[in-house]
Amino acid sequence: MVIQFQCLHCHQPIEIDDEVGGRPAKCPYCQSIIIAPIRSTLGEQDFRSSPPTDPPPFPPVPTRPRGLPATGGHPRLATAGLIFSLLSLTLFWGWNLIVSWVLRGIGPNATAEEIQRAYWEAWNQPDLLASLLLGCGVALLSLACWITGLVMCIVSLVRHPERPKTLARIGLFFIAILPITLLLNLIMGR
Repeated sequence: MVIQFQCLHCHQPIEIDDEVGGRPAKCPYCQSIIIAPIRSTLGEQDFRSSPPTDPPPFPPVPTRPRGLPATGGHPRLATAGLIFSLLSLTLFWGWNLIVSWVLRGIGPNATAEEIQRAYWEAWNQPDLLASLLLGCGVALLSLACWITGLVMCIVSLVRHPERPKTLARIGLFFIAILPITLLLNLIMGR
């Protein structure tokens, strides 16, 4: 005896042996696994015996990196970009503090020659030399963090357009503050 029913996915008529009733079965049309009913749900007049055709084309299943949830995902790149942009700003302001301490004897209206002379004097004094070298290291680290944050935020915006862009935009905002601060320092003569 046979059991006749429709596939729940592609709605094609299926005919199986009665031993398979109540157990999982594979649709010969769409290849989906369904639970076969115990008795026929189609009458003889409803059942059209046709050979299986090629399965209907399905849209490709989007792939996602391992470890990410199926919906939304973690904006790891944007978060890292935001952290690097904030770190670059903190390091830049730390560099500013170090330079201000080295140049503490210079007034706010100092000329470029006076600032240059103060730097050269700092190179000849061991305690100020260490501060100046520390300041150079902090400035280079700040620049590296700035470039890393910029790249991460841009890649996050371009590579993952389906994810929320808020963190990447905030990171780019903080990245934009550093050149503005640097320009203000240059304009003010420091």
